Amino acid sequence: MDSISPPRALQNDDILREIFQYFRIGTRLDSERLLLVKAACICKAFLEPALAQLWKELDSLVPILRLLSSSTVLVEHKEDYYNTKNVYIIHAPVLAHEWTRATYYARLVRKLSCGYMTSGIHPSVPSELNYIGEGKPLFPSLTSLEVYRPSGIDLLFLMSPTLRDVKIGPDSSLFWDRKAGDLYACGRFICTLSLQVPSLRTLRISGSSHPLLLGYIPHFKQLQTLEMTVNTASILPLVATMDRLTTLFVTFPNEVADSNIIINPGFETLDRLEVHITEGCPMLCVSRFLEAISSPDLQHALFTSILLRDSRAWLDFRNCLASFALRCGSTVQTIHIKIGTAWARDEETYGMMDHITPLLAMRQLKRVHVEYEYITRHTPLTREDITAIATAWPDITDLTIECPPDHKLPSLDCLVDFTSYCPNLRMLAIPGMATELSHVDMYPLLDHGLKILAQANPRYMSMEDPVNTARFLDHIFPHLDVSASKKMCTQGEWMNVFDIIAALQAARVEQMRRLEKGEYKE
Repeated sequence: MDSISPPRALQNDDILREIFQYFRIGTRLDSERLLLVKAACICKAFLEPALAQLWKELDSLVPILRLLSSSTVLVEHKEDYYNTKNVYIIHAPVLAHEWTRATYYARLVRKLSCGYMTSGIHPSVPSELNYIGEGKPLFPSLTSLEVYRPSGIDLLFLMSPTLRDVKIGPDSSLFWDRKAGDLYACGRFICTLSLQVPSLRTLRISGSSHPLLLGYIPHFKQLQTLEMTVNTASILPLVATMDRLTTLFVTFPNEVADSNIIINPGFETLDRLEVHITEGCPMLCVSRFLEAISSPDLQHALFTSILLRDSRAWLDFRNCLASFALRCGSTVQTIHIKIGTAWARDEETYGMMDHITPLLAMRQLKRVHVEYEYITRHTPLTREDITAIATAWPDITDLTIECPPDHKLPSLDCLVDFTSYCPNLRMLAIPGMATELSHVDMYPLLDHGLKILAQANPRYMSMEDPVNTARFLDHIFPHLDVSASKKMCTQGEWMNVFDIIAALQAARVEQMRRLEKGEYKE
């Protein structure tokens, strides 16, 4: 029997790798991984592409340890508060052929997450792997690494020269016990990382960390993205001189050492900036940081404040926004302001425009999102405020204002300002408005290109006349995408309004069709 040559597609590794890319191993679906295992066993052509996708991402070192013999890896059963889990430990010498097999599969790993408490491995395992591999990278193709409790030089086997993205800490707490030994170990890890992988592109340090740890950050000369908590303001002048940094995520805690430090202008290559301000943060330090930003390319900014307890904090946050607008207002195109909770005392009332007014000087803005989660007492936006917003941003394409649940804007008539001053507006999400409209026909059919209209808190909006409301919106926004707008609406009455708009649009299309064919008669 003559041998049958395989199809040409099976002889092309690039095609096969592209096909196996569609297996979603990142979702931890056992069925997806099982399919990849079966594919690797079907034929030699599938072996390498299937294994490459199967081992592309690991959420622990356990799969590598399982490649070693049972006489080498001892599985201890350790009980925690809720259940029993396996803890892997290397308790015997690793044979050469076993290590060769482990390194064969390790070379396929591109993304790795590892930690002692979550991955089920004993704290001694990193030191053992580092010793067995003689300090050489175990994962030569590794590009992304996430470590939870780094331990200095013990992680040399993870420091591949191909690394581009490193995250330290899974969420808000970098160290569970915050002991001095942990801080020192993390400092050694960052120092070793800066020596072994100076070409790192992204470094994320979540949660609080010792000020000495941050001193090594400027050693990463190729760093483009940095996330850190500013426990001491003395790190900011060092970061300001990093000439490759394009994205910066900064968290200011309630206590910042050296908060009065003077920061010279810098951050000249920033394109994206995110500033998270915690309760009790020294706002003077934040203002000086913002005043030091001198990047001509900064286009995206996000400011988050979790809690504003009094009018002083409210006004300090406004002043920070004013400093930023004065420094970077001519370049920024996207800005997102998010206020978690603002408590007003008996004699205090917060104005909704306090944090919007500083942004009005930023004439180049195209995307604006202002979000207030909860405010005890506030002054609502007026018709004059809406007019000021519309006239300040002529190039705006996306505008979202999320106000407290009981906040109401003036009548729907104020939307006409956006048709007059914002010709490029495509998405508009605003708080509840009154829908009393007495003269709908006074508004001509306009040609504004708005596609999505949403309500930031629709459950609190009144609906006196849905038919006239729909007619009005169809007059000023004739090109609304009804289906997209309905996806962003949760109130039944407004769903009816969009259904009426869809009917009006269909009738207009039919009328135009008849006019083109000469079928329409007076």
